[in-house]
Amino acid sequence: MNADFQFDLTDELLARAARKYVLRRRLFFWGAYCTVLVVAIVAAVFSGDYPCVIAAYSVVLVLGLASKLLFYVQIKRAALKYWRQVDHRKVVCRVTDDAFEISTAHFSSETPWRLVEALWRFSDIWLVHIKGRGYTPVPTEVLSEDVRSLIEQKVRENGGKVK
Repeated sequence: MNADFQFDLTDELLARAARKYVLRRRLFFWGAYCTVLVVAIVAAVFSGDYPCVIAAYSVVLVLGLASKLLFYVQIKRAALKYWRQVDHRKVVCRVTDDAFEISTAHFSSETPWRLVEALWRFSDIWLVHIKGRGYTPVPTEVLSEDVRSLIEQKVRENGGKVK
């Protein structure tokens, strides 16, 4: 079964995709990191620790959150920088039994399903992770139920994870 769909790669879509990518990436680690530090700060305050201990915990928490924010800014800026150089941002995708194909006015790529590592599904956007090439954002409003099922099936059949 072949299915085609197309969409415009807008700045807003790229920013949304970068935000979803950064929030989901290592989310457990960052949640645990923040929780442990907040608990340590609260425990230090209530146990009467020295203000320098509380300040040190707070600085580590702020630096960790700042690094996550800077990572998001870096991902977003890189995507926007690349795509702002492109005149025509219409993306045409084709889903076949053998590959996930993407083409624009400037390039074309055919990725065998075995190279799709993961599919991250969000309510408004899907991120198709391709081994060694990052991810491709796909807005969900352009995907019919049949296409969604086919993409999920092909990713799972070839060892990829659907989240």
